[in-house]
Amino acid sequence: MSSATEQPKPPLRPARRSLPTAPRVPAAAPFPEARLFPLVGGPAEDVVVDADGRHLLVEVEDGGILRIDPATGAFRRIAHTGGRPLGLLPVRDGSLLVCDADRGLLRVTDLPSPGDASTGTVNVLIDEADGVPLRFCSNVTEDTDGTLWITQSSTRFSFPHYMGAVLEHRGSGRLLRRDPDGTVTVVADEVDFPNGIALASDGQSLFMVETTTYSVVRRWIHGPRTGEVDRPVTNHAGFPDNLSEFRDYSGTDTGTRTWFADVQQRSAPLDLLGRLPGVIATAAWALPDALLPQPAGVVQVTAVDADGATVRTVRGTWPGFSNATGAAELDGVLYLVSKDHAALLAVPVR
Repeated sequence: MSSATEQPKPPLRPARRSLPTAPRVPAAAPFPEARLFPLVGGPAEDVVVDADGRHLLVEVEDGGILRIDPATGAFRRIAHTGGRPLGLLPVRDGSLLVCDADRGLLRVTDLPSPGDASTGTVNVLIDEADGVPLRFCSNVTEDTDGTLWITQSSTRFSFPHYMGAVLEHRGSGRLLRRDPDGTVTVVADEVDFPNGIALASDGQSLFMVETTTYSVVRRWIHGPRTGEVDRPVTNHAGFPDNLSEFRDYSGTDTGTRTWFADVQQRSAPLDLLGRLPGVIATAAWALPDALLPQPAGVVQVTAVDADGATVRTVRGTWPGFSNATGAAELDGVLYLVSKDHAALLAVPVR
């Protein structure tokens, strides 16, 4: 998430909401060992494991999609979206889905193999739903039958002005479904900053981050509990962002799990704004972004299992990296990207 001054800020419509006090967290100590790889093209929002299970995929601020060798940090640009890519998802048909904040949901085909100097072909898959542009398209996951579930973080605020959605304390996001025949349905609207999304390992439910309610929501889409919604993670200690796909980490103490990164720690002033008259939030929105509450320089990432129970937390500091937005685990190493740093941080987790 980044700031922008090219367009005027949209007007704010603050809602009053009382939030519970954030839980205490331990002080962040330096990671005992980690590696930092530079990224070309600017900071990244998301990182995923490539379909080959050996490489990483990262999108960067200038619109590029990078394939990275996690052993060396060597990279190749395999596509360019022409917009601002956010969430990534390799899918079963061999293509790559990209949520682009400017263009909507994109599909990248003809992906080059490692060593191939070509770039993939980018096409728009969805650019609107119910007549509303799919701007600030955030994340996507795929069901076993090819159905896609997509989050749109806000219909009122663009990606550069994401802080407006945070300050409003009012849901303006949507959850969309694209059926295999191409039909697009708005499943839920007025959602509180929907962000990362992943299909549960048993295929029965979706896990979806709501960044501004500090929670992870589980929506049951198959089986006897279809239609039910619960919240396995509530009153979290940070602003959760992207959510990795569930993977089976055989040989670990937790088995199947997904990771979500905290783009920043909870902010008492931001929580307080939800309880105050809206004119105060409106006044804060009028300030330059640099004067708004700034995130602390820590790294915090949380793993939950298929039941939604928290099974691992990684918290620490590393020079030149903080405020992670995305996480992917591969071969016992957690790879993190940040909205604030053009770098990839590798932290061992075994």
